[in-house]
Amino acid sequence: MSRIMIILFAFGLAIFVAADVFIIPDCFGENEEYRCGSLCQKTCQTLDKPCPIQARACGCYCKEDYVRARNPWDACIEIENCNRGKSSR
Repeated sequence: MSRIMIILFAFGLAIFVAADVFIIPDCFGENEEYRCGSLCQKTCQTLDKPCPIQARACGCYCKEDYVRARNPWDACIEIENCNRGKSSR
């Protein structure tokens, strides 16, 4: 009986872990999407600068043709709204 309980527990744990791994979190910011990319979020100030960190991470990034306004946690704005390092908000 205890062997069956251990097998059922292990099976349930495996399902729980697998379900947690494959859940993709929602990105609530406008023009954001969940994907894996550079640790450096592009901003108006860093458009032409390479990221000095070579690691990658998964999270909420700006969609194509959008960048963060000033900081990595700012809203995503269209690149054309960047004006010499300042966003036109």
